[in-house]
Amino acid sequence: MRLRHEFGLLLFSIIVLTQLYLDTINKNWSTQDWSNRYKTIFEQFRELVKPGETIGFVTGPEMKESHKACLIVGQYTLAPSIIRDSEDENTILGCFSSEESLLNFARNGNYEVAKVINKFFALLRKKK
Repeated sequence: MRLRHEFGLLLFSIIVLTQLYLDTINKNWSTQDWSNRYKTIFEQFRELVKPGETIGFVTGPEMKESHKACLIVGQYTLAPSIIRDSEDENTILGCFSSEESLLNFARNGNYEVAKVINKFFALLRKKK
């Protein structure tokens, strides 16, 4: 069982690095610069997230090409919280390419914005 777990972590790491590499090739960024930028942004949400809390993850329609890479960096940065590729959670971590896209998602999903960083990254909570 332990070997299976270690193999899974190794495979996960390879997938993360490959996705980050592919997402950054066309942007002339190094993988390290890209992942550090997003890691720094996601760390600013840590104070609002409880350890073990399940959080959904979404990106705006304009960011679909980097969705998986952003998701993985968010999972890594906010562990031990559980970040799922889902819109069906009470708390959502979102990456959007415009403020309009962020506000449309919040309005359509009945979410209130708990925190916004750099205009395009937000932690949203379902309105009660």
